Amino acid sequence: MKRIALIIYLSFIICQLSISQAQTISLLTCEPGKEEVYTLFGHTAIRVQDPEKNIDIVVNYGLFDPHAPNFIINFILGKTDYYAGATTYDTFCQTYRHEGRNIHEQVIRLTPEETANIIDTLNNNLTPPNNTYRYNIFYKNCTTLAKDVIWNNLKSQTPNLKPQTSNLKPQTSNTTIRSLINQYTQPYPWLQFGINLILGVKADKTLTPEQQLFLPIELMNAVQDSKLTATTTQRQPRRDNHAETTTIITPLIASIILLIIAISVSIPTFCKSRHSRAAAVFDSLLIITTTVASLILILFAFSEHPTTTLNLLLLMLNPIPATILWQTIRGRKTKFVKRIWTLWAAMTIACLCGAVIQTYPIPIFFIAATILVRALCHTFFSYSAEPSAPPKKV
Repeated sequence: MKRIALIIYLSFIICQLSISQAQTISLLTCEPGKEEVYTLFGHTAIRVQDPEKNIDIVVNYGLFDPHAPNFIINFILGKTDYYAGATTYDTFCQTYRHEGRNIHEQVIRLTPEETANIIDTLNNNLTPPNNTYRYNIFYKNCTTLAKDVIWNNLKSQTPNLKPQTSNLKPQTSNTTIRSLINQYTQPYPWLQFGINLILGVKADKTLTPEQQLFLPIELMNAVQDSKLTATTTQRQPRRDNHAETTTIITPLIASIILLIIAISVSIPTFCKSRHSRAAAVFDSLLIITTTVASLILILFAFSEHPTTTLNLLLLMLNPIPATILWQTIRGRKTKFVKRIWTLWAAMTIACLCGAVIQTYPIPIFFIAATILVRALCHTFFSYSAEPSAPPKKV
């Protein structure tokens, strides 16, 4: 109730603003953080300032309640609702100073009519139920909504939407959602690997310049390039960002180790046509791991996230091998087991062919090689179960 009351109160203040020469509209860009996953891509907000009336408010479209019922499940299914809210500028900055993140402010060059239209739009967006929207990280987030508020109310000028080169990495003409996300998640290899697993074919579609503006830094650079800004300032943090954590075992190293183990447990089959107990344990763990991964991918495939609905990795990471899990644990060789391994190998090869239209993370190729090595043992080599120790004589 306090939060709603604050939103209504600050919304009332915004709508009471009258046009004056001292009134300004600014785009605030908060640099990426390192403490939470949702801070890795930065943040965007709009500042409304009128020094003559002692008003200084920030409108924020990135508010959410992590304690809402079924928040994690709804986020996976793409059914998370975010809301717009308002706070004072000092309160807004205090949070980011505590996290050691720079805030860049770009004062937008506007006519009195454009300023009035933007204030009317903000006021409307802060009024329930308009303050709630269905969030999408790539197409409808705090950055895209802030951009639309400004862009849609410009009448005297048409901004150049071509993004400037990001400070993180130079952009190319083949910029995609995946390539942009990889730039921001590069210091976190396991997170980057997980995101690349769930992103499908649509994440590799080349973006137009305006479509690239779903990220705060990209929007900030585009605004700077469009000559919309009257002034640009930067507030320095009170303390440095936390040091980046180093990961010794990366997904690439882990996948290489996995392939080495697969080859090692396959040697008895290749050399002696004998299936070892170690091979049965390895195959069981491989089937369990890929089945769990497939269930996650299926969940995202049926979600409302448009970039995860068509994922060719489901050809390789699918739940079909789970049908032979019990026989694998028992070390039994049947025609059904052989057929499933043959089918799994064929689907893995088809998945690799899909690399032409979908970009896979490099570890996927080592995982595919691991599956093919084990499938080779089960498909082309006949073997008998490793004999158990003879019973002791009494």
